Amino acid sequence: MKLSRTRHQLAAVAVLAAAALVSAACGSSSSSGGTSSSSSGSGSNTSAQKPAAVSVVLGNAAATYAEAPFIVAESDGQMAKEGVTTKDVLLSSSNTLLAALASGGVNFGVTDSFAVLAARAKGVPVVAVCGLYQGVPGLALVVTPSKMKSLGLTSGDVNGDLKKLKGQAIGVNSPTATGGRILTGLEQDAGLPSTWVKETAIASSDDVEALAHGEIAGYFEDVPIPQESLQDKSGVIAFTTANVPALKNIQYDVIATSESYLQSHEAAVKQFLAGLETGETALSQKQPQALKAIAHIYNKSLPASVIDDSATTGVDTGCSMPAADWQAAASAAGKWKLTPSAITSSQLSAAYKTGL
Repeated sequence: MKLSRTRHQLAAVAVLAAAALVSAACGSSSSSGGTSSSSSGSGSNTSAQKPAAVSVVLGNAAATYAEAPFIVAESDGQMAKEGVTTKDVLLSSSNTLLAALASGGVNFGVTDSFAVLAARAKGVPVVAVCGLYQGVPGLALVVTPSKMKSLGLTSGDVNGDLKKLKGQAIGVNSPTATGGRILTGLEQDAGLPSTWVKETAIASSDDVEALAHGEIAGYFEDVPIPQESLQDKSGVIAFTTANVPALKNIQYDVIATSESYLQSHEAAVKQFLAGLETGETALSQKQPQALKAIAHIYNKSLPASVIDDSATTGVDTGCSMPAADWQAAASAAGKWKLTPSAITSSQLSAAYKTGL
């Protein structure tokens, strides 16, 4: 998938990330002091004094609509008003992103709560500082029209469809990444072994072409990739995670940073979040200028409504991260083994920090 806006690539971050993941997991760190407050409280900079100029690097593990609040805030000039200059980089995976945060390769990252909880379970000192979206409605299992018909799949029947997909090659970003683990968890819920479908690692940008050429029977991906297959008629949606009750009321997409950056650059964190909150508000209100900013950030040929619907559904405001939503995420993570071990209460409280 080719983004329609300029992306910067972060040189040598994979090398830094690998080293950082080991050292961060072995080292000690102070608690982030997570709290159940429902709002970050960072607010806009109301001081008459011009905010200090800061420069930050935002990493993103995948091109998803979760970065829409940032794009809106940046395009509207709200980041500049807060004195923040940003550089946006695309990394290869959530693991690489979180390790880059720990190493200082990036200052902030767009990721999901499962990845943050898994990092905390490994002792990696990263912390969520802003909620972006609640719930996981966008992940979809896409298969070829012929496969949908020949296997007798029923739209929206998660358990039933999975039972009919035995041995089929289903593309995921990685079997160990969030999407792959969720798919494995859904197999578990359907009473199936984790090897029931053949999870095949494939880059998100290759999903549509691989499906169209018969290299895979289907793929499990997020908006807008499923819509690309729908548009060229090479794929149909068997089911989405909106059909999964356990994923409807969880804290999902977040902005994360490292504990060390939060402690040493608190003013920069507050300035960045103040700008970001304006983007969330604009999307929640479906302001025309905000929708225009995100209309074609992924694929110019797709209808703007594809991104509009996704980017305005479940969007958090005020960087809200309710404790109940995090508990729901931790419960799902434990149930589906999305983390290396069960999340303890101290790890859960350390995974997010509100009231900045």
